Amino acid sequence: MDSKIELMKAHYPAYVRETIEQYEKLFPQAGLGVYGGFEWNRVGFASQLATGNSVLDVGVGNGALLAMLWRSGRFKRVCGIDIRRMTKLRLTTPAEFRLMNVTDLEFADGEFDTILCMEVIEHLPVDQVDPALAQLRRVARQRLIMTVPYNEPYPLFHQKSPGGHKQSFDMSKLRRLFPSASLTELPWRRVNWMLIVETPQIANAGFRLRSGKELSKEFGVTRLLGAKDLLTMRQRLTSSFPKEHKARKLIGRIVRLVRKISNRWKPVVATKGKAQPEADDKEVWTA
Repeated sequence: MDSKIELMKAHYPAYVRETIEQYEKLFPQAGLGVYGGFEWNRVGFASQLATGNSVLDVGVGNGALLAMLWRSGRFKRVCGIDIRRMTKLRLTTPAEFRLMNVTDLEFADGEFDTILCMEVIEHLPVDQVDPALAQLRRVARQRLIMTVPYNEPYPLFHQKSPGGHKQSFDMSKLRRLFPSASLTELPWRRVNWMLIVETPQIANAGFRLRSGKELSKEFGVTRLLGAKDLLTMRQRLTSSFPKEHKARKLIGRIVRLVRKISNRWKPVVATKGKAQPEADDKEVWTA
């Protein structure tokens, strides 16, 4: 039993717990495309930030967030799209589902009050990101909520595979893409994620970095579970400084390997009064 998932069930609203329990039955084994504690933390918190009467989930994946939004009972219309139907997609509610490309949304301007686009744009080639953002902003009437991996080290996740990550996002890139957004860092084991929220009131304040506590308080939702709730100290260091941590691990391995070789291969030193080693008076190395 994953203690982090049990924490999600107890911490977030009932519709989050119900969705988690449903998907635990659908996917009892961990695997690619199956949510763990960190993924449930992201979607569970983000689902609370959606506002208005209509909501669009872009990149539904296995359908968990789509089901969560419908199960919350807060929206008159819940719709989800993806570029293709994923093998693990489970449509467990009456929510709409359509096949569509994020760079060419077949919706009217301002058709949805809130759009959630979670773990999507990192999968796009660099030249498709700006067109995708333009489409999302066109269709979102009140609020756009997104997540992207933050400072993901190379090689990126499944970088050479068709569905893998195609780009990384550092702070300068985030400032360029989201000049009028609120950004909150979310914990994960390997690399942290950035939660991005664009609304008219945030746009007036410009680019801002905010803690999960601040964001939760401003929107009046259940507190975001942070690194202290979900990660050990070692995991916190790894996710906060992925490149530095990886370099330290590599250097440590090299040092240990050199010491091991040095200790293993030592010359037999001849001493006065003792027999000299045979081998044509050459220095002998022993394992």
